[in-house]
Amino acid sequence: LTMHTHDPNVTTEVEGNAANGTPPPLQTHHLFQITKSGKRQPPPRIGLTCRIPSQHSHSVEWFGRGPHESYIDRQSSARFGLYRGTVLEQTFAYIRPQENGNKLNTYWMALRGVEKMVDVREGLVPGDGSKGDSWDRDGADVGGLLVMASGKSSRSGLAMQCHQYPLESFDGPDDKMMQSVRHGGQLKPCDETTLCVDVAQMGLGGIDSWGSRPLPPPKK
Repeated sequence: LTMHTHDPNVTTEVEGNAANGTPPPLQTHHLFQITKSGKRQPPPRIGLTCRIPSQHSHSVEWFGRGPHESYIDRQSSARFGLYRGTVLEQTFAYIRPQENGNKLNTYWMALRGVEKMVDVREGLVPGDGSKGDSWDRDGADVGGLLVMASGKSSRSGLAMQCHQYPLESFDGPDDKMMQSVRHGGQLKPCDETTLCVDVAQMGLGGIDSWGSRPLPPPKK
């Protein structure tokens, strides 16, 4: 499949067949060629976004920075390790819904359709991923998705995040007053998980949720 387009929002659908009980492999190759024109800000992220039915993406496991969110300019406290938890736990409900939950330098991420995950160690916070935590699965596997960095991306990993909320509910980098939800307490989970896999991102900047460049350093 080869497409040439000037539209930054492109949707593709892929269908295939697989034997019963055999996970269908899918390998994709995306080439982005971006040319500067006009006075628009650089894109905040370069990558792909897909939606997965929630019954196939109840829990998430990843190897990379964690357990909390990390970005190119906000990563010092996020340590490399193997982490796991539910998809719902990966969204931080800021008072104003905004960009959140990114996991920098992720080498692989697995979404699993598990009906229920039970922590078998007392006092361990789900999703903490520390000290070799162990989990029992109460329920049958109902599919899932594994995303791995390869090629040049295998050196430093990719930026990945998953949410059981529509991205439209978060404050984006462009129209900051057009978001559909204005308070974090109003976020409502949906029946799909949105997965973002980015090869490049701009920093958060610290001015707003995302989009503005950092202020210049103070003059001496």
